Amino acid sequence: GRDRLVREAAAVAAGLPGQLRERTRTVVVRSYDGIELHLDGGRTVVWGSSHEGARKARALLALTKAAKDAERYDVSSPGTPAATGS
Repeated sequence: GRDRLVREAAAVAAGLPGQLRERTRTVVVRSYDGIELHLDGGRTVVWGSSHEGARKARALLALTKAAKDAERYDVSSPGTPAATGS
């Protein structure tokens, strides 16, 4: 239920490294595996579920460096992260 979704959002936010935490404006939870981060500058991160949070954070840090102008990052599958828009 709702309590589980709140716990998932809190787990994602707590697991973000400082650099990402500072850039995160909101955490949106649409469903258990539908978590999104809204970063400063209007960028969106499709996070997925709270599982593999550390791996997703590493993928996101690498992606934001490689695709600085992207508008949307997808790390829901951290082995195959993607960036779109510019």
